[in-house]
Amino acid sequence: MSVLINCQNLSKTYFSNQNSVGEIKALSNVSFQLNEGDRLGLVGLNGSGKSTLLKILSGIVKPSSGKVELYRQVQNLSGFDSLLQPDLTGRENAVFHLKLNGFKSSEILPNINEILDFSELGTFFELPVKSYSSGMLLRLSFSIFKILKPEILLLDEVFSAGDMRFQKKAEVFLKEHFNKLSGLILASHQLSEIAEYCNKCLVLNKGEVEFLGSVEEAVKKYIIGNTIKNTQSQQDTINFISLDFSGKGYEPTYFREEEIKIALSAEILNTTEAAYPTIFIETALSKVLVASPIFENQNLLNTSQKLGITQYLVSIPSNILNYGSYFISIMWGNPKTILCSFEKLASFKVVPNNIKNDNLDIFVTYYPIRPNLEWHILSK
Repeated sequence: MSVLINCQNLSKTYFSNQNSVGEIKALSNVSFQLNEGDRLGLVGLNGSGKSTLLKILSGIVKPSSGKVELYRQVQNLSGFDSLLQPDLTGRENAVFHLKLNGFKSSEILPNINEILDFSELGTFFELPVKSYSSGMLLRLSFSIFKILKPEILLLDEVFSAGDMRFQKKAEVFLKEHFNKLSGLILASHQLSEIAEYCNKCLVLNKGEVEFLGSVEEAVKKYIIGNTIKNTQSQQDTINFISLDFSGKGYEPTYFREEEIKIALSAEILNTTEAAYPTIFIETALSKVLVASPIFENQNLLNTSQKLGITQYLVSIPSNILNYGSYFISIMWGNPKTILCSFEKLASFKVVPNNIKNDNLDIFVTYYPIRPNLEWHILSK
């Protein structure tokens, strides 16, 4: 397996003239390799160093220390506003980049026409790009990239700019050409994009590598590490004590055919405001699939609450969830009021029957609800 990019101890420090700020460390000792066939996702909060890392890899910014070894042609679609010359028109920028990448004079005109057609810029193609919106800059840059066909592509939040129609157009093109790329690095806050396009993931936290490995494990660490456990609290009403998978331990694994039983325990501190639990089941990408409040059961709702510790048991029927990893969040309240909520308190996996426990990893699925519907074959 050939190496495409080798990063060793990359650090970048910016210096501010403001005495109160001084040095700003954007990156600190970042090391990783991008190999042939790798599609590496970059995730992290704003200011974690994702954009700085991509700019260093593409040569826009020099590192303060460390080194980058590039073994293939790199195209950076993250810093498109830095690569385009603001005083040149869209057409002039396109011609410039085609010539820069070795296109012959006879090849330029047909490719310029293709860039114009794909970008859908119309008359704006003849205007200086400094008058472009961010979406128009993306259209032009992406259309140029389509012609250049680099071996390594760097993307930074490319699907957050531009209108919905062009985003879809760019998405279709990327899917069609992903197999032709030697390597890809994609930075995005949309974890669904990371899960769809990438096979490895690097988590940055304040400029440092927090995790490098599988997409699923990276997404999980990123979500849990940046989730506030108690997002709303009214501690004088209820004290949440525990959540347990009926003795199956922490992060248990279930087969689809198994019923999932979850036990909750909470202390009711006063009964002025009724406090009932609602369970939320979320995918590994934080999409809420199920919200099931206990107060929809009229028999339980009519039961008067008493001070002290109360235990609850909720069951998730078998053959409902697809194979994958899931989070559980709990909210306490009643039909009129939310008293407190606790996000991603626990997680569990649903796996096929024939999988070995020592090979378990967490899964991302795009079709998380998978009930066993009743089918019939009707004879003609």
